[in-house]
Amino acid sequence: MSESNPFQFKRKDVVDEPGIVGATWWNVALEHASTRETRRSVLKWLAITGGVVAATGGLIALASSDPQDEGEKKLQPALEMQRDYGWRFGATDETLVLGELDLMPVSAGATEALKTLFAPKNPKLAPYALRTLLESPSATPRKQLAEPEEPSFVPLVDSLRQPLTPTASPFTTSARRYVAGLANPVAAGQGAASVPPGNDAATPGGAVREALIVDLPSSAAIEFAAGASSVFEPVLLFDNWPHPRGVVPSHRALVAMLSLAEGFKLDRDRRPDDAPPMFLLGIERLATYTEGAEQFDNRYVAKLPDAASLKALGITRVTYVTHGRETPIETEDLHDDFVAYAAAGLELRSVLTSALDPSASAIPFKPTPRPTMHGQGRTREASFGTVPVLVAVGTGVVLGSMLRRSGSRYRATSSWGGG
Repeated sequence: MSESNPFQFKRKDVVDEPGIVGATWWNVALEHASTRETRRSVLKWLAITGGVVAATGGLIALASSDPQDEGEKKLQPALEMQRDYGWRFGATDETLVLGELDLMPVSAGATEALKTLFAPKNPKLAPYALRTLLESPSATPRKQLAEPEEPSFVPLVDSLRQPLTPTASPFTTSARRYVAGLANPVAAGQGAASVPPGNDAATPGGAVREALIVDLPSSAAIEFAAGASSVFEPVLLFDNWPHPRGVVPSHRALVAMLSLAEGFKLDRDRRPDDAPPMFLLGIERLATYTEGAEQFDNRYVAKLPDAASLKALGITRVTYVTHGRETPIETEDLHDDFVAYAAAGLELRSVLTSALDPSASAIPFKPTPRPTMHGQGRTREASFGTVPVLVAVGTGVVLGSMLRRSGSRYRATSSWGGG
């Protein structure tokens, strides 16, 4: 110390506890001082220096005090968070798992072309086709987080890759066999009164006009459609966006569309304008999800036309296409729709893509009503398809996804809200 401050200090204790970092110091001279004046001088100096330290600490606390530091968890729709803050919301330093070796980059032009390729030729089908998935590759954030995520935004198209050469798919083969069976009704065991599904339902003789509901893993649904799109109009019902931690791997549907685009285009050009619909779904949309897991809940429910709408399109039969089960049972979110179809007089049957001759193995069915958590485009599960986010108390500003908040500077309260 200097002569004006002749007190020598030594450290006695070190404090290193959560929330407390510091040390206690003791003046050596204080131990040996014999006069009151010396003690008085020491205390006066400590008071001055202590005040400076306290003031400095107060300024630091004031500078670091931010109303956004206090946050609360809220559940928000996952798709809306992606649209607002980017497709990788909460995982901007991660990418998609593609699982292929020989891949090539995808151009923005190729993903934009999918919007035209999969827009129904029949304008009557346009209200039922969802563009949600097709919008994701080129979408940019609508908003910015209070504390932007790092690294900065990269569009989904930059993370997509497609195989150098499309590979043969058993689902495409199955679809071709199914269509071939429809073109030969007697061989398919349908009876002489049946006709190919493109014919009008009012044709004399009780003609059948059929709609397909293809409920397969995301890429398989597209592969099946590639084998049937010369007769049926593909109608996309994928109602989510891909995410690096997504429960539903919907990016695989995008990759399949890109890989098979040339064949889809040829079929579109020669397909009748009034071709019947083939509604395409990813069966993973209701995959098991546990709250709090390191996953992004991008699940969705099917949104099918109601019975009256199908009948207005001339549909008399609905065929449910699935895979791998001897007695197919429709997924929970389709059950209410199928019950309504049967009540309206529509013929229902199911087809297994695993069958050697799918059309000949079609099974008529009539669902028995049962309680469900999801149905007719809605869900009764409050947290379904949502993601926990941190919201600033008082302002409601979204601070970020809770996927990444372990060890962050934010302090979350225990209250939960919904939105």
